[in-house]
Amino acid sequence: MSVSRKENRRNYKRYRTLKYTALVQRWIGLGQFGVRREAALINFNRNGALLCCEQSYKEGDRLRLTIQSANERISNIHALVRHVRQVKGECYTGLEFVEGKDFQRQLSGERKSILASMEEVINHQLA
Repeated sequence: MSVSRKENRRNYKRYRTLKYTALVQRWIGLGQFGVRREAALINFNRNGALLCCEQSYKEGDRLRLTIQSANERISNIHALVRHVRQVKGECYTGLEFVEGKDFQRQLSGERKSILASMEEVINHQLA
């Protein structure tokens, strides 16, 4: 029996981020993305992240992110919204990182390697 993508994604430890933010754009169709909005990056691993933002998203929304800190910046990360929870006027949004214009492929190659490196940096910052 194979493990689903969701279960496999949950097997990785999530790291609380210290001073990372994300610029988030929602896919609006025909290769176009909407207005950039800032969000706090609450936790992160190579497969996904949890954002806290004022903007409300829906499960299944397709997003493009730029994740940044004072010293690092990773752009053009595609993600699918997997869950959303409203708490005291803020929207907590769980994301799964994906690849491709169709937002359907699991991460592989260079992009996965970059996010794994970022995960290691965050882990060392917390040590």
